[in-house]
Amino acid sequence: MTHPGSPASTPTNNDEQIRHWNEVAGPVWVERQANLDRMIGGLGAQALDGAHLAPGESVLDVGCGTGQTTVEIARRVGAGGRVVGLDISKPMLAAARQRPVAPGAAPLDFREADAQVAQIEREAFDVVFSRFGVMFFADPVAAFSNLSRALRPSGRLAILVWQPLARNPWVAGPMQALAGVLPMPAPPAPGTPGPFSMGDPARAKDILGDAGFDAITLTEIGDEMMMGNGSVDATVESMMNLGPCATLLKDAPREAVEKASSTLRKFYESIAENGKVKQRGATWLISAKPGGKS
Repeated sequence: MTHPGSPASTPTNNDEQIRHWNEVAGPVWVERQANLDRMIGGLGAQALDGAHLAPGESVLDVGCGTGQTTVEIARRVGAGGRVVGLDISKPMLAAARQRPVAPGAAPLDFREADAQVAQIEREAFDVVFSRFGVMFFADPVAAFSNLSRALRPSGRLAILVWQPLARNPWVAGPMQALAGVLPMPAPPAPGTPGPFSMGDPARAKDILGDAGFDAITLTEIGDEMMMGNGSVDATVESMMNLGPCATLLKDAPREAVEKASSTLRKFYESIAENGKVKQRGATWLISAKPGGKS
């Protein structure tokens, strides 16, 4: 018998993303967990405020990663609530299980599972929440259909996603700088899994509508973000090891990596204020309800 939340063996599994978040990105995120908590923690806190969690609620945290949002959800819903954290990354889940939980918080249940195909309990949750964990589905309609079935009739979806790349200078800026010294790949095809795949409001609404959600709303959330302590050194190091810049530099020859490092340093020195690099992150908090239900 398959345990609820375990991945099913179907052709629609996110095999490439599972490999990436277990072998490539996951270990890097765990190594830089504290810095990443500081970088995106403010955005996550605003999203949790917008989710309007209530004591005693049952919450599914999708793509929970190293668990920063999961433990905060547990604190907000209290001992009478229930919290399940779902992720495909073994190393990130291992780190999540080591986080301290506040006294009086809900018990935590971390599960290694692909939300696209996982056998999640039907109508078991008041809220499906995610902070940057739902942009990587190979089949987003199938994934959100699965998540809709996990919600109670009165339940709600609250997910935080990045707005388009052009509205996020913390990535667009360094990528533009690197375009002067490195060959740039062709833009990904629309719908390709990746951090900005839900950034187009029309596409996001189409996906959720096709998955059976209605009452879909997008609320803009922004925050000033710093990599690590905000120094130029910390920012260069982080960007060369995380996200699109790291992907661009993967398997690049040493000379190209050194040139990229020098280019990024000059770019960040040009925008730093009082020795600190702060760049705005632009996101959508997308809220929705299971279709045809209150």
